[in-house]
Amino acid sequence: MAILCQLHMTRVIAQSATDAPHYKDTLRISGANLEHLSQYVTYWIDTTDSSDPDVSLRAYASGHFSHWPLYTNLNNGINPHPLWLRLVLCNDGDIFRRYWWSMYSHADSIILFEPDTSGHTLVAVDTTSFNLPLDQRKVKARFPAMELQMNPQQCKTLYMRVRSLHKAQNAFMDITTPDHNLLWEKRFYWTIGFFVGAFILVFLISILLGTIARQSIFFVYATYIIITILIILQEELLITRYPDVEWFQLLYRFHSLPLTIVGLALHFFVLRYVFNVDEARPTLTRVLSSINWAGLVYGAGTLLAFFLFYQTFDTTHWAFRPTWYLSLSVIMLLLLVQLIMIISSGRTWMGLAWRAVAGGVLVYMNHAGFYLNYEGLVSYYEITYPNYFYWTLLTEFIAFALLLAWRYRRTLTRNLLLEQEKVVMQQSLIENEINTQERERRRIAFELHDNLGTSLITLKQKTQAIKNEEFEKVVPELMRDFTQLSDDLRRLSHELLPMTIEDIGLEAAVKELALRYRQPVIHFEVLSPMPPLERQMSLQLYRIIQELMKNSIIHGQASNIIIQFLVENSRFQLTFEDDGVGFDTASLVKGLGLKSIETRIHFLKGMLTIESQTGNGTLAIIDVPV
Repeated sequence: MAILCQLHMTRVIAQSATDAPHYKDTLRISGANLEHLSQYVTYWIDTTDSSDPDVSLRAYASGHFSHWPLYTNLNNGINPHPLWLRLVLCNDGDIFRRYWWSMYSHADSIILFEPDTSGHTLVAVDTTSFNLPLDQRKVKARFPAMELQMNPQQCKTLYMRVRSLHKAQNAFMDITTPDHNLLWEKRFYWTIGFFVGAFILVFLISILLGTIARQSIFFVYATYIIITILIILQEELLITRYPDVEWFQLLYRFHSLPLTIVGLALHFFVLRYVFNVDEARPTLTRVLSSINWAGLVYGAGTLLAFFLFYQTFDTTHWAFRPTWYLSLSVIMLLLLVQLIMIISSGRTWMGLAWRAVAGGVLVYMNHAGFYLNYEGLVSYYEITYPNYFYWTLLTEFIAFALLLAWRYRRTLTRNLLLEQEKVVMQQSLIENEINTQERERRRIAFELHDNLGTSLITLKQKTQAIKNEEFEKVVPELMRDFTQLSDDLRRLSHELLPMTIEDIGLEAAVKELALRYRQPVIHFEVLSPMPPLERQMSLQLYRIIQELMKNSIIHGQASNIIIQFLVENSRFQLTFEDDGVGFDTASLVKGLGLKSIETRIHFLKGMLTIESQTGNGTLAIIDVPV
């Protein structure tokens, strides 16, 4: 593209020569040239699409060639017809000179003609195209250029035929010496290289953050940066510098117009995350998101169509122009959607005000504005090197990367607080559930002991008092049944409400529990001095032991059970081991008993480890803080 320093110097030189700028017939140079070609070049569009180059001679003779506005680029928009340019060039120097007539555009075909000696026929002297790889061009530059060899005091009348079949016909042109051109190109490469390198660095940082945080928004942002880089490489004609021919032919198929649409749709997702619009305006956000998704689908489809049918889908195709203008409308719609979304994220008048300013800047200076400006579709800033657009874009990339990281950290902190609240709530629910169960157990135990137990004793006494010879024969058997029933009732009452825990603690309660069983044999060991435990902890540990013993007896069919207590480093460790049939832990289905154990351990903020194999018994280790 053009170099604004060049443009500014041209204006200064031209306007210093005369107060009123005017057109001239002949460009006279003798070395490096800074004059704007709009003063000297005339143009004509051949709407007949004639393949005869001499038609341009007849058109010039008929007065069809004309000038365009001074100090502007020749912008013909979507033009399916050949563009003819005419220039009279004279080398006023005393030595032989080589000049480049450069055209900074995506022209598909450029042919340079000169009249023959008769002046009635044009002869092609050179040809080039943006679509040619660099090693297939005579002039090894990123832009299409024709080399003009001029003898001292020689003048040439030049005709150039240009076809732009895939993009808007908007180009900056200049004529100067190769050395002078390459001097500007060197500065250009350093400038663009710095910014593209910085963009790639932000891209890599986004990929790294996305990989670490496992958040898709960072990958969306990285994709947006890559699309922006592709657009820059396209519009700055830099894809021609790629040395591999196959890769070059692949890259130039990525049309900037649908790339801009896809990039805008991705930009929407980043802005939605940064401005946290979902919380402020959820209904409006859903509507805007639907529009954005439709734009993304359209952009992706159009990009694929351009890529697959690049050779045939051009300005001569009937569907190209409608697709072009529809795509421009989609770009404008997506920009409007982004502006509405950013402004609507404000919750106060002050918030709305600063978001309106931020939205205006982000919509004004983004990759879409860059593309539209370079294509000549809009013109709201001048192209400069170093380009302040690049500085703005780099600032946006870095700011967005920092904002994404900040928003992610803020979201992570909020989720952590919610998770902590959830844990506290769950802990409270578990505590309430366990307390409710214990109250119900206590109530049932007292009911059994005070009411049913008393009734059994009374019934036993009344039975003993009956004086009947036949009944006396069955009294001993009834007494045994009453005694067994009373013992079972007492055992059930103690299991429901282990009174010894409150009286003598967990250790004595477990010893008493072990003495109740003859089969299996229970071995209880205390491996360290036992500190006093809270009643609630002692009760929950006792319930866990009860549940483990029930599982070992009923399901494990154990003959021996070992229970061990160990207190070390403010941690209480309960080890429970049996020699039962065991089970496969990989196929373990958690029943009510195991779920009850896990609930109580969770209540105690402890950990449970179970090891078992079929035929080798079971080992359970419970570790809780004290």
